[in-house]
Amino acid sequence: MKTTGWCMMDFAILVGAVAAWVAAAAGYPDGTVLDVTQPPYAVVPDDGQDDAAAIQRAVSENLDRGVALFFPNGVYDLDQGIVFRDTQGRWRPHVAIRGESREGTVFRLRDQAAGMQDAADPRGVFTTGSFWEPGDHESGGGNKAFRNNFSDFTLDTGRGNPGAIGIDWAVSNVGAIERVTLRDSGRCALRGISAARQIPGPGLVKDVRIEGFEHALHLDDIQYGISVADCEFTGARACGIVTGKNLLHAFRVKVAGAPVALDVSRVEGVATLVDCELEGDVRKTGSVFTDAASADGLALLRQMPTRFPQPSAAAWGAQRPRSNDVAVVGARRPGEPDDTAAIQRAFDSGASTVFFQTGRVYHLSDTLVVRGKLRRIYGMGAEVNLGAAKAPFSDVANPKPLVRIADGEGAVLVEDVFFNAQYPGEILFEHDSRRDLFIRHCGGWVGAEGRCRSYRPGPNGAGRVFVEDAFLPGWVFRGQDVAAIQFNPENWAGDGSEPQVLNDGGRLAIVGFKTEGPAPYLETRGGGLSEVCGGYNYVSATKRLPAERIPYPAPDSRQRITAVADNYGEGDYAAYALPGSSLVRRPRNGDPAFPAHLLLAR
Repeated sequence: MKTTGWCMMDFAILVGAVAAWVAAAAGYPDGTVLDVTQPPYAVVPDDGQDDAAAIQRAVSENLDRGVALFFPNGVYDLDQGIVFRDTQGRWRPHVAIRGESREGTVFRLRDQAAGMQDAADPRGVFTTGSFWEPGDHESGGGNKAFRNNFSDFTLDTGRGNPGAIGIDWAVSNVGAIERVTLRDSGRCALRGISAARQIPGPGLVKDVRIEGFEHALHLDDIQYGISVADCEFTGARACGIVTGKNLLHAFRVKVAGAPVALDVSRVEGVATLVDCELEGDVRKTGSVFTDAASADGLALLRQMPTRFPQPSAAAWGAQRPRSNDVAVVGARRPGEPDDTAAIQRAFDSGASTVFFQTGRVYHLSDTLVVRGKLRRIYGMGAEVNLGAAKAPFSDVANPKPLVRIADGEGAVLVEDVFFNAQYPGEILFEHDSRRDLFIRHCGGWVGAEGRCRSYRPGPNGAGRVFVEDAFLPGWVFRGQDVAAIQFNPENWAGDGSEPQVLNDGGRLAIVGFKTEGPAPYLETRGGGLSEVCGGYNYVSATKRLPAERIPYPAPDSRQRITAVADNYGEGDYAAYALPGSSLVRRPRNGDPAFPAHLLLAR
């Protein structure tokens, strides 16, 4: 994979000492993960016995809580697949399967496992779900499959399992599979990753290796799109990547050793490829774009690191840090009405790394400041909630930040935090420093009364911004370099008075851009440059575009947009019917009387 010199240097500084290892064998401070090898689940790896029942219990009892289920290094034998159903049998999302290391934590499907024999009725070794409600599909797919995350392990589908899928992934808005190897050692399993049940996406597949399978990656059903970055798929028996009616946004992806590298098998399907290497045929009943990024946009995207620091000690070997270089957010002190002071104490402890406790809800009433030596914040699936703090966060004219990035030592990483902040006078992140900021795997319910503000530069200016796998509405960038992958700023309740993203005089490049609600989706002004390399605009989630609204306005600026729109009105994209642009209307489900699918390439 290609990188740039400055980015790797800055990234090396960012990695530094990752955490203090209170639980030395596991590599995580106490309370930040739920170790399944400890009671009450007491899963025993490396004993050759079936672990599926104990793992299923751990999953079922922790769904919908944001818990990180931790699997220390070892081999976990599975006689059957694990499904994301709760103790009452209902599909539920929102749990993380997290290994200690990619090579050391191994899930191994038994040879000729029950239920894995029929390729016409395939089953996942892991099958995630959407939050099921009466009327939803019984398959577990849907648009409420939030935060279904997998990281840091190898999964082997064994031998004699032609109906096996490594991860059958339902995902919505925010969720990732990263630092994972999926291996078809028996050369007969069906798919490595499948996102093909009802309306999958958006989601991010990052730094994943898939070896073998009939199809390494399989996408289908309509709508929201999957972003794939820094992945390598080798030796697929039929095809490396298949997308039917869904959208593929790919960056730095290599496919090798397959007869067909990519098959866009339905007319509605779209694949946008940036900096990819495909060995093998490319088949397209739908559309394939290979020139979505300009040279400037590609240079900007290449600044994104291929890998980010992870909290597991096993990943860093001899670089295990000092015990005084970490803090875990502690309890409230007597008289403290919420968690604001406890969090700020951890932030100001002098540690470079702060962990939240997994599955916890933390209540705020004032701004948190990231300053000094603090550089890495791992939410571990915790929720930050404004709770009853309505008064300080309701002044629309003078919005108040939840988190201020102030001056300090080096770049800042914020990862895996969920924000429940639903007042009209708030900003999630005020970036008031020239420090670079990395925001990953963060989502939430933000704002009220149509006012959603997730990011703003502060009065002292702001550094570069890198976003991966974010579901947060309302972003403003001013004179900055910004690169994003799997970026979902949807504001379905907005009134169109503010763009969902504003780039004022900066450079912005995005791979995988999903919006919902009224336009403008992305406005570029002040001589800026914006590039969308694969987007999905769900136009009519709440209302049609006002006649005067342009989806991607760019007064006196440059832009390059490759995107798909669904449920648009006849005039919604008329501004783009210009020389050098391409507007292609395509039928949904093969019905020419229902032209609800539009391609915009400019």
